[in-house]
Amino acid sequence: MTSFNLTGKTAIVTGAASGIGQELAIALCRQGATVLGVDRDGPGLDQVAARIEPSGQFQIVCCDLTDFKGFGRLIDDFAQEQGRLDYLFNNAGTVAGGEFADMSNAQLDQIFDINLRAVVYGSRAACRCMREQGFGHIVNTASSAGLMPVAWSAAYSATKHALVGLSLSLREEARIYGVSVSVVCPGLVDTKIMDSADNIEDYNYSAVIDATGMRKMNPAAAAKAILRGVRRNQPVIIFPLFNRFVLRLYRWFPKLTTYISSRKMRHQ
Repeated sequence: MTSFNLTGKTAIVTGAASGIGQELAIALCRQGATVLGVDRDGPGLDQVAARIEPSGQFQIVCCDLTDFKGFGRLIDDFAQEQGRLDYLFNNAGTVAGGEFADMSNAQLDQIFDINLRAVVYGSRAACRCMREQGFGHIVNTASSAGLMPVAWSAAYSATKHALVGLSLSLREEARIYGVSVSVVCPGLVDTKIMDSADNIEDYNYSAVIDATGMRKMNPAAAAKAILRGVRRNQPVIIFPLFNRFVLRLYRWFPKLTTYISSRKMRHQ
């Protein structure tokens, strides 16, 4: 992939302390951008900052994204300080596994607040700024679970389906102002999200995923695929190749694909 020329450009990346967010922040800085890494994991952000030279290109803020007003102010302040906001990567997310009927209100609030409401409020703040300046690109990380059903992951899948609808609809609204919106729908990526899943009762999301035998993509390769899609201004960025095949299979044979997927996601 030909690198962006991002010298003088600015970006905000949420979930920047690990996984895809970390690799996005590093790649953007290497290509010349000034990046604000946002995460609630302060020590993790410090470790990422230590990997980036020159250090001035990477700023960090320890922030709870469920403080929606605070997150919006953070976006406004960074854009004002830098004089522009070129990219917002809404990458942070969480997952919960188990039967939907057994989820507590607290579990539902957490997954909807982090996966959906934080992205909604962040996208609105960024869109206001980008609309005024006449350019910019919002990139929301959803999942293949936003394009097909995933049993024992109903709440997670609901948030990701909502992100797909939000992103594609906002893309049409924002294009008249010169603003782009993309939604990322990856398959399995080797990050910590499964290990930190808010599981219900004896459901073990990480063990279930491992039992499927499906290969996980390296986070650096995932970040590269995302930036390739952003460079091409793709509305939906899907990777890896196997994930594109599965989603196409679902469109052709929805009952069969859902049946196979549901069996793999069942309690082990």
